[in-house]
Amino acid sequence: MKNLMIPALALFLSAAAQADDSPLWMRYCAISPDGQTIAFSYQGDIYTVPSSGGKARQLTTHPAHDTRPVWSPDGQKIAYISDKNGEFNIWIRDVFTGKEQDLTQNLKTYIFNILWSPDSKKIAWNDKQNNLNITDVATGKTETVETSGIGTFYSYN
Repeated sequence: MKNLMIPALALFLSAAAQADDSPLWMRYCAISPDGQTIAFSYQGDIYTVPSSGGKARQLTTHPAHDTRPVWSPDGQKIAYISDKNGEFNIWIRDVFTGKEQDLTQNLKTYIFNILWSPDSKKIAWNDKQNNLNITDVATGKTETVETSGIGTFYSYN
């Protein structure tokens, strides 16, 4: 019995140590408009996986922190927040071609949430400076539409 306890204990301790090295930080899940695909962030990158199950596909790979993926209503693009150019900005990735666009450039604030317009032409987002902003996807032009003296905007549907 003692001979089995030592290998079992060693196996348990190695599994526990490996679990600490590989945390499951899957966060900010977003279901595609057709319900077929889930986008999510995991350990600072963006992934997709079929909603029916299967292997996840890594969309972004770099040392930056990518988070909060959001599908466009037409299902063509995923917007997400990334600090890959040094500051947190909104990036848009074409789901089919993989082409990426840095929508907001050189922001000096932290972005909390992003939300697509129903026609997939604009993105609303709020920031650490308590601003509610709308950015045109085609031009990248941003307009601050409201500023709160109280706190951050959390709901703007």
